[in-house]
Amino acid sequence: MPIRSNAITVQPELPARFWAKVRKTRTCWLWTGGTNDGYGVFWYQGSTIAAHRLAYAALVGRIPPDTELDHACDRRACVRPEHLHVAAHRGNVLRGRNFTAVNARKFCCPKGHPYTVKKTKKRTQRFCRICATAVAAKKRRQQRMAKWAKHWEGLL
Repeated sequence: MPIRSNAITVQPELPARFWAKVRKTRTCWLWTGGTNDGYGVFWYQGSTIAAHRLAYAALVGRIPPDTELDHACDRRACVRPEHLHVAAHRGNVLRGRNFTAVNARKFCCPKGHPYTVKKTKKRTQRFCRICATAVAAKKRRQQRMAKWAKHWEGLL
């Protein structure tokens, strides 16, 4: 009896028409068929399914619920099971090259000072305490100078 994995029936081997759309290179198995946002798609059992998910389910096994497959090779068109790892969504996003992931990997401000973590009820925020203190001091100095300039304006 076939095993169901996120609406994919796991079978001992994929149809020949699946493998006809895979070009095996020295490192990756690249999907040459249709794509959606770079990910291969395949018509299987009456619906389209991500080619990498189908390959993983058929060659490795069930994909646990509430998880997704992370491409270790960073190629969306790759369907090689050795390059696909089960990961939580957060881990998958933070391993990428997107804006969120790049900023999450930073541990110091552009001037090289370490970030300080500030937690509130709604969110966690990182900031540079040294730079924030310097900016606040500069602002106070400018306000003080403006106050005295206004005071001495009529006297000179």
